[in-house]
Amino acid sequence: MEKILVAVDGSNSSNLALEHAVILAQALNSSLLLLHVMEVKRVMLLHDDFTGSWIRFLNETVGDLRKKGEEILESAKKGLDVEFKLRLELGNPAKIISDVAKEENCSLIAMGSRGLNDLTGILLGSVSHRVLERSPVPVLLAKSSEGKPEQRERTGLKKILVAVDGTSGSKSALLHAASLAGKLPLELILLHVIPDIRYTPYYLETFAVEAADTILQEELDRLNKKGMEVLQDAENTISRFGIPLRKRLETGDPAKIINKAAAEEKVDLIVMGTKGPSEWISLVSSGISHRTLEKASVPILFVKETHSADIEQVKVMS
Repeated sequence: MEKILVAVDGSNSSNLALEHAVILAQALNSSLLLLHVMEVKRVMLLHDDFTGSWIRFLNETVGDLRKKGEEILESAKKGLDVEFKLRLELGNPAKIISDVAKEENCSLIAMGSRGLNDLTGILLGSVSHRVLERSPVPVLLAKSSEGKPEQRERTGLKKILVAVDGTSGSKSALLHAASLAGKLPLELILLHVIPDIRYTPYYLETFAVEAADTILQEELDRLNKKGMEVLQDAENTISRFGIPLRKRLETGDPAKIINKAAAEEKVDLIVMGTKGPSEWISLVSSGISHRTLEKASVPILFVKETHSADIEQVKVMS
């Protein structure tokens, strides 16, 4: 049985991630590992005044964290109708989440993209970014507006949007989406976004005004042709499995278009790929992945090129 690690901290985003993990666990006959990581502020761990009073203070603080963590885990497990186990750890959240996922042989990590731990003052958003960098498996991030209940009714996993761009990370994302679609009655929406280059400084400054329109149109035509090839290659990769799919080719800001398409198609999940560890930092901190997540109304499954998915395990649909 596959196992999904869910990092819980009691925040709205964490609860939302748990909801989606439950949906996946039910559909895939997987179990859940609910993990809460207690983090004592670094200044406390590195303090050099280890007097009796300081040690008592540290022990009391850890005790408070443990009590809070146990309450969070107890709350998280209420009403679960899938197999699960609980785990409470003390240390660096990003490292422990990634290490436990590897140790427990989990196939997926699910967590909130932002959530304030009131005992440590640590934003889980920053933790999730470090988990993305470290994780040995794909990571599902769910974002919720803190203090605002989610309005969308979740009835299961029926439609997935896969952002494809022809890179190896994108192919890994496609194969993971196909793997899900091979186990569930899912429809895939393959989306390729052509960046709108008409107003980029490079073209405005490089070409003479009288030649700019022609050159820009030629470049747009080239990108459009390339985009259709990317979509066709993606379809060819999984076509023999008979998975229901549709293709969309759009032009504009990739992050905005991905979220716009996700809303129009009423998808339940977005799947995106990236090249590897070195790219997580730039993409998540300032690039397409981060901006897509910021405005996303559904969870996003991030897949690195090193996250293998055995396409031979995808069942051929009749």
